[in-house]
Amino acid sequence: VNLNDDDFGEKQFVTAGWGTKETQFHGSEGKAAAKAKPMIIGKTENDSGSITVSWRGDGTCYAVSYLYPEKNARYFKVFSRQGTLQWTSELTNGLEENLSWKPSGNLIACSQRLPNKHVIALFEKNGLKHRDFSLPFLPNEINVKKLSWSPDSDILAIWGQKFGEQKTFIQLWIENNYHWYLKQTINFQDENPLVCFAWSTLPRSKKRLILLTHENFVVYTFRWSIDCTRGQTDEDKSIVGVIDGDRILLTAMKMGIVPPPMSHQSLQISRPSNECFFAPPLRNDTLNWLDSNCLFVYLADDNNKNQLALYTHQK
Repeated sequence: VNLNDDDFGEKQFVTAGWGTKETQFHGSEGKAAAKAKPMIIGKTENDSGSITVSWRGDGTCYAVSYLYPEKNARYFKVFSRQGTLQWTSELTNGLEENLSWKPSGNLIACSQRLPNKHVIALFEKNGLKHRDFSLPFLPNEINVKKLSWSPDSDILAIWGQKFGEQKTFIQLWIENNYHWYLKQTINFQDENPLVCFAWSTLPRSKKRLILLTHENFVVYTFRWSIDCTRGQTDEDKSIVGVIDGDRILLTAMKMGIVPPPMSHQSLQISRPSNECFFAPPLRNDTLNWLDSNCLFVYLADDNNKNQLALYTHQK
């Protein structure tokens, strides 16, 4: 199979034109807007030209990311298990070589570098971009080295490295209500950078992350944990905290229930957090309730500085 062929694949779209850009109303810009060509950035400056292959979870098809020299742009093609070309991705600005197919089969994640932001783009299997979410970095601040979904499709792991530095990191992202939350950040120091990582494929270890650095072999096992205040006093508003990168989203359940990603309050902190928990509702020697509205936040390690921050929710 020649990846540079212009053949789209067996599932070539057939359309009569209804709903396309050419037939849409363009207001005061007129018909010229339909003929305007989008600005294409092409490949990124740091594109190594490497090829990335990622299989769908059920093994029925796989995607191949490659650099098309003639168009100076990166595409990916989707093949059946037998090697028959099915789809070719649309021409996308700043697409990078990272590629990971969600095991559940509905999305393909790729990193994309735009002029004003660095994003993770999510494509459908037919090669059309579905949506994206922004990484908390400047457009030319980091190099995304690898993307990998957990076997249960809950977590997207991103391995990155800042340009000009040896320090590497892994970020763990999850999605809920079409919002992407940064839940964990694991930093590695310059003298002991990350070499590779993978998710365990054991049936009962779907959230077990295996890491290899220059000096260590580390295994993390993750599970969902929700902490909240107990609401046993009038002052205790039954507060729930949700980690979202460098924000903690706080909702007082006694005051009302709001759907995520909305919340009653958003607590901005100095850097991404890895855990938040509340003081327990225990009685002290004077039989007064401890303030269970106190929120403790464990901040992601940075330059070997572990920090535990204390906040108090407004009553």
